[in-house]
Amino acid sequence: MHARAFAHLHPDRPAGLVLLDVNHEEMRHGQYKIAYPLMSRMLQLAARLGLSSLLGGAYARQFLSQLANPDADRALIERLTTDCRSPDTVRAVAAELAYAPGKLRRVAELRASLPCPAIPLTVVSQGRSGAYAREVALIDEFRSRYHPDIASLSPLGKHVIGQGSRHLIMLDEPDLVARCVTEMVGGEARTA
Repeated sequence: MHARAFAHLHPDRPAGLVLLDVNHEEMRHGQYKIAYPLMSRMLQLAARLGLSSLLGGAYARQFLSQLANPDADRALIERLTTDCRSPDTVRAVAAELAYAPGKLRRVAELRASLPCPAIPLTVVSQGRSGAYAREVALIDEFRSRYHPDIASLSPLGKHVIGQGSRHLIMLDEPDLVARCVTEMVGGEARTA
């Protein structure tokens, strides 16, 4: 959302954008309008009560359960798990969630008032969904409606689906992310 807002506000600055499983401004309605502030309050309370390690550990397990690639960088995953247990991280996530509805509203306002610059814009969607029907339906909606909509903001936009990834595309398919970036700048992607 921050990158999109920057592109609308400073159209002469970005050379291009690669957005990974990005939120859409329509998420400011419905469940997210309630869920984000509620999750924020729970995390703030956990930090105040000294429960950051417990709740942060649960958050890390939920977050990392979104990995589809069993070969993802284990050292990085361990670091993320440790960081999620930190009171500072719990407070930072709480602040981000509290700000999310306002951020989504601001992006909707920018989109309505300022055009997206004609820059390369690649929106990458997760290709795999979880086991729950509600999650499958939501991910299908993002892949078929929201992400193509964001890609269409630029005449140079394109929508890519990471067939082997869930939400953490940069961990599940780092070569895909590298390829999207290097194609955008006209280079050759190096694989790990």
